[in-house]
This record gives sequence, C-alpha cells and structure tokens, in this order.
Amino acid sequence: MRILYYPGCTVKATALRDEKASLQVLRVLGIEPIEVENWICCGATYNLPKDTVIQAVASIRTLIRSELTMKKSNTENILLTLCSMCNHVLKMADNLYKNDPDAAQKLNAFLSDEPSNYEGKLRIMHFLEILRDILGYDKIRDKVKRNLKGLNVASFYGCLILRPREVAIDDPEDPVIIEELLLRLNANPVDYPYRNECCGSFNVVSAPEYVWDRAKEIVKSASDYGAKLIVTTCPLCAYNLEEGQKRRRKELRGLELPILYVSELIAYAFGLDDALEPEIKNLLDRMVGKEG
Repeated sequence: MRILYYPGCTVKATALRDEKASLQVLRVLGIEPIEVENWICCGATYNLPKDTVIQAVASIRTLIRSELTMKKSNTENILLTLCSMCNHVLKMADNLYKNDPDAAQKLNAFLSDEPSNYEGKLRIMHFLEILRDILGYDKIRDKVKRNLKGLNVASFYGCLILRPREVAIDDPEDPVIIEELLLRLNANPVDYPYRNECCGSFNVVSAPEYVWDRAKEIVKSASDYGAKLIVTTCPLCAYNLEEGQKRRRKELRGLELPILYVSELIAYAFGLDDALEPEIKNLLDRMVGKEG
C-alpha cells in the first residue's frame, strides 16, 4: 500500500531517530510512504481565535500539495504523520476547512497562488493510527522477533494526540493505543498518573523552570510505578523529558529513565537493527538481553 507521508520540520531535524525507525517499521509491514512534494512547516501550533484563519494557511497549503502528490504518485488518500504536533495542527486545519465554509473561502483567497484549492479528500493519520486501524495489532505481533518480556515500559502521550476530542487518536482520559502495542511486543505497560498529562510543551521557551519541574514529576511517577524507560511519539515531549531529567538531576537523586520513541521499540522488537542508532540498540540490548 502506498500512502502519503508528511515529515514536518522537527522530524527532519531533532527527531530523525523517529523517522528512521517509523518508516522502516511501516515498510516491513507492507506500507510504502511517499513523501509529500514541496511540503512546508505545518505552523507548529494551532491558535484558537475564531475571528482569524491565518493559523491554518500553512497547513492547508501543505494539504493542497499532499493532494497533488497523491494524484501524481497514485497513492491512497492517507496522509501519515509522525509528530504529535504536526498531526494535531493538520487535523485541526482540515477540520476547520471542511466544517466552516466561510473559513474555507478565506483560506482559498490567501492561497490563490497554489495551483488548486484543497479538495478535502485526505485522511490524516498518525503513525499509531496506521498501526491500529490500517494494519491491526495482530500484524504487529506476527512480526516480533525479539521478546521484550520483563521490560517495564511507561507510555507518555502528552497533550496533542489526545486533545481536542474531535482530532484525538484515542480516548483523552484513558488512552490505550500505545499500551496495546506494547502488549503485542510482549513488553509490560506501566500505568501511572501522568501518562496523558502535559509535559509543559512550548513553555520550555518562556518558562523553562516550570517545564523542568514538570518533567521531574512525570519521570519520578513513572519510575515509582515500576517503569524502566518511557516511550513517546512527540519530539517536544521527548526533549522536555530528557532535558528535564538533566536539569533536575539533584532532585531526582540520580534517577534517569531513557526516553525513546515508540517506533524505536517496535523496530527493536522486529529485529530491524539498521533502523536504530547504535546507542539505542545497545541500550535495549542491555535492558532486555541480547538473547531476548
């Protein structure tokens, strides 16, 4: 199956590990991602004022180019995203365009330099949704070559793939999609209070001390409930949790949990060593044993 793929800025910069692992996992499962031609930044955040549509211009521009790539490359109408922020912003813009005719008209005026208007034919799906809804959990289980039994893993969803409800990939209050994947990898999902809370997000720019405190609380809670590592899908969450542990090392008394992308753990379980950076492969070897 050939589908569209929107990387976004962060995945092509600080989250290359996630891209490398995710794309190889999908290819092994029979999905061929075709990168959108001439994509641009999604806008990174989706502002909520109702009296303007400017926040959606960048996203709709990319969705127009996605539809053009779909026609040119003969792909399915599925648009894959890896980054939680990109997934959120693109879905919010798509939702606005499809459900607000006045906003759509204004956006078309702003985007008159594009060769066509957005037709609204795309199904924007996060990596986790592709695994659950297109491929199915059983197919994930069938590809496992390394047994992760005994590995206690805490998922960290963060905010943007769960809120607001109309663009969420799972129940905002009790998400299970990552835990279901962990079970298919024979890992032990760790339930703890902070898994669907905010890491501090973009406050790291304006109020970093708050974010470091928040990261400390999240990591300590996960550890208290037995986690040996944390997995996420959001590059900003990954950064905040990693940096927060460094900045609050004294308060954490030496506690430091590895922060991995969900895709990396799946790639490891599938035996896709080429999809992993050497330090990630070596870390997981130590945690589960080379013969796992």
